[in-house]
Amino acid sequence: IVDASLSMQYNGATPFARAQQATEKLLDRFDTTCAVNVILAGGSPASSLDAPALSALPLKRDLLSAAPTLERADLDAAMAEAVRELEAFPNHARSIYLVSDFQRTNWSAVKFSTVPEDIKLVFLPVGDPAAANVAVTDVTVRPRTPVLSETVEVVCTVANYGGLAVDVPVK
Repeated sequence: IVDASLSMQYNGATPFARAQQATEKLLDRFDTTCAVNVILAGGSPASSLDAPALSALPLKRDLLSAAPTLERADLDAAMAEAVRELEAFPNHARSIYLVSDFQRTNWSAVKFSTVPEDIKLVFLPVGDPAAANVAVTDVTVRPRTPVLSETVEVVCTVANYGGLAVDVPVK
């Protein structure tokens, strides 16, 4: 599963490019006896193939032509799709590789418990650990429906998911 969410475009698509490279290297590790597939995790999951196959060549082609989306990844749906595809291989060693920047807002609510215990999860981080990660997480206007000439208060909640203190200008 390759994270194709908006955060993978951070700083000019660099995390997504690293994800493409890491996934291509991963595909090169498997021989022709291993069934593989690539699922892009965007607003909805997009599998390269209908089911895992023994050839990685079409997967590499799809991977290299892929781009990150402008949406939040539905990672639970992507994992459900991977589990569904792996159901065809009950007597084999099964793994789901997760290639992502692992941004907290995308990953904090993922339900890993829905993945059967016999399927191994492998996490491949491609994000920049030193990258700033500040986000406006909520905006509230008080009163909700102001009238002309009424004083309005705008309350913004800003979250800092990075490791350094950040000043956030207000305009």
